[in-house]
Amino acid sequence: GAPRSNRNAVNPPPSTSTQETTTSPLEQHMWTSTRLTSRFILGGALKADEPSLPAPRNGRTKLARHQPQVREGRTYTRRAKKNSQEQLLRVHPHLSGAHTPALVPSASSSDPTTHRRKARIGILGAGSVGKKLAKMLHSQGYPVVIGARNLEDKPDLLEFCKTLGVKAAPVKEAAQFAEIIALATTWEGTEDALHTADDHTLHGKILIDATNPFRLGPNGIEMTSEKDDSGGEQVQRWAPHSKVVKAFNTVGVDMFDRPGALDSTRPATMFVAGDDSGAKDTVMDILREFGWEPFDCGSLRNSRHLESMAMLWIDYSIRTGEKLFCFGVDFFPATE
Repeated sequence: GAPRSNRNAVNPPPSTSTQETTTSPLEQHMWTSTRLTSRFILGGALKADEPSLPAPRNGRTKLARHQPQVREGRTYTRRAKKNSQEQLLRVHPHLSGAHTPALVPSASSSDPTTHRRKARIGILGAGSVGKKLAKMLHSQGYPVVIGARNLEDKPDLLEFCKTLGVKAAPVKEAAQFAEIIALATTWEGTEDALHTADDHTLHGKILIDATNPFRLGPNGIEMTSEKDDSGGEQVQRWAPHSKVVKAFNTVGVDMFDRPGALDSTRPATMFVAGDDSGAKDTVMDILREFGWEPFDCGSLRNSRHLESMAMLWIDYSIRTGEKLFCFGVDFFPATE
């Protein structure tokens, strides 16, 4: 990809006025951006032992600088006048100039109209992905339960939960506890975990699918899903009455809590796919709390593309040994 030094080369010139500019972020963005270009961002300068960056305050990303007011729900300060503007607002709501905090921010405020309690989250899977998600969510005030099988045989997990201050429980109990479920199992254990959780228990709940349908074959990592299928779609068939949202599957676990570490000017992109727009909005709000810039990839069918992207990530990581990198989306001016 292009060197990071060129990352902001297309930004509009700063205002020379001493007064605060009245140009909205969307207008500034549209001044330079009319088409979407995907690019690869490497974080080679980031050391493995470098501490994680703190999450943005109040669940806002670094780009959400213009905030005339905060109201419950998704609010825009102006109506988009062109289809291209409407598309940008759907993909990057922070460009509206009035991006709100996460769907369920901390209940520390005395104003019940703008703050609600955090949703209860059950994490199915106790590996590195499940533990990292538990740390991240707990740090933002979410009540978390990690669901796993045979807890009596997992003293390390019990110690981890005790130290962190979260609870470990059987899979079914974690699913019953949760309002939002994060699926962090190995692919081989995914179907069993969902059947154990029970579709009746999962009914109507948001199911964040962080899995990839991969296995280790004779030629290395390979896909297990069929050509016209995806792991995300398979998860939806295994839990037909849940609201599956694909997320957290296109980067390695070491990058989960470091979206801003690669570039000081903007967070990296987290790709999201799902059929329920409300569920996607909720998941994207959670992602913003951790500093990610969510990118709505459309329907759950597009999980097959995100899983191929994950395969590319794994292949590059194996060939180079690099683990601290991710994919991003930039806007560039259209050519004549």
